[in-house]
Amino acid sequence: MITISTQEPFEITAGDTLKFKKILPAYPAKKWILTYYLVKSGTQIVFTATADGNDFLINVPSSVTKSWPAGTYKLEAYVTKEGERYKVVSSTIEIKPNLAAYAEGLDTRSYVKRVLDAIEDTLVGRANRDADQIK
Repeated sequence: MITISTQEPFEITAGDTLKFKKILPAYPAKKWILTYYLVKSGTQIVFTATADGNDFLINVPSSVTKSWPAGTYKLEAYVTKEGERYKVVSSTIEIKPNLAAYAEGLDTRSYVKRVLDAIEDTLVGRANRDADQIK
């Protein structure tokens, strides 16, 4: 049996099901709508919870998350009803790349490692050019 978390995850892998429950006693799901927004430079992901009694169930299928671009997102959630809106969550979430979707060519190095490798490549290239000029 799978235990459903009652907190937003800090990370998800694209292509995995995103499922958790949100308990907000002041905002019963029978009266309020809970919507999540994930934003990072030029990308916005939006999904809405469904009512599960007085609580909210977030259940985003893998067929939806598989297209989510990897990266670190600002996450906010709001409850709304009849012209009222309140922020109930503010955090970040990291979407990891879906390694199963790539046969080859996915660069899994961290940003820092990619930059370090580029600097090393530049230095080696410069050293080789300098050595060629000495000959």
